[in-house]
Amino acid sequence: MSISTDSTAAAMSFQPLRWMAWRRAIQASVMMMCTTRSFLPARRQRTGGVEDNRTMAVPRTPGCFSLQEAVGAAPALAQLRERADASRRCLELVRPMLPPGLRQQVLAGPIGDGEWCLLVSHAAAAAKLRQLVPAMCDALHANGAQVSAIRIKVQTVGR
Repeated sequence: MSISTDSTAAAMSFQPLRWMAWRRAIQASVMMMCTTRSFLPARRQRTGGVEDNRTMAVPRTPGCFSLQEAVGAAPALAQLRERADASRRCLELVRPMLPPGLRQQVLAGPIGDGEWCLLVSHAAAAAKLRQLVPAMCDALHANGAQVSAIRIKVQTVGR
């Protein structure tokens, strides 16, 4: 049984491709380990048969950052985090004013330049919220929030 030179040449040209694919797979798995290791839950230690509530530090690959470290290192991310927290606090201030059936359908949207946006799931909820906007503005001003206007947006699924 003889092997033709054409098939041998094709097999030999295929070897570098297999090597490159194997190398890329190894690099991808290393990258996945780098990104997922920092998100693994901490393991609990057992001391003398009693479970200890202290958690072990999760080993991370050098060069990987946790979300808190990344936010602290980048001023733009820190500012974005502050705005998201401010929007969440405003929603917590006005949530008691909302009808009970509407509370779960309202999400805190972006806040900036004195304008706050509320996201709702459908137009009927938006219509009811528009009726409550003056009372919500008064409640926010009474609690010291720097909001001069409230926008209501209908958030459709898939957008």
